[in-house]
Amino acid sequence: MSLLNVKTARKKCRKHFNEIGIYGGTQIARLIGYGEDPSDAYYLLRYPPERWGEPYQDRYSSMVGGWFSIKRMGKTAYNYTEMNCGIPKADEYTEKIWETE
Repeated sequence: MSLLNVKTARKKCRKHFNEIGIYGGTQIARLIGYGEDPSDAYYLLRYPPERWGEPYQDRYSSMVGGWFSIKRMGKTAYNYTEMNCGIPKADEYTEKIWETE
């Protein structure tokens, strides 16, 4: 990944920290950080629990899949979705760099 793309990816993740969005066109997730290794960059996403009452899941997901904020849907609709999706906000932004694969 080029240095320019890394800077752009990091900037996007910081800008949209704790926002709800869609990953890979099908999965709702909250963006809570960024990860990178020598061959790829990753969103750190918080996914909703499989069943109500189970814990949420934080996973690094490849940026190839694409993540898009749903904030553009309007404040009322976004707030309703955020309140009902079962994905709590993160306390702080996380960034992790792996030097080797």
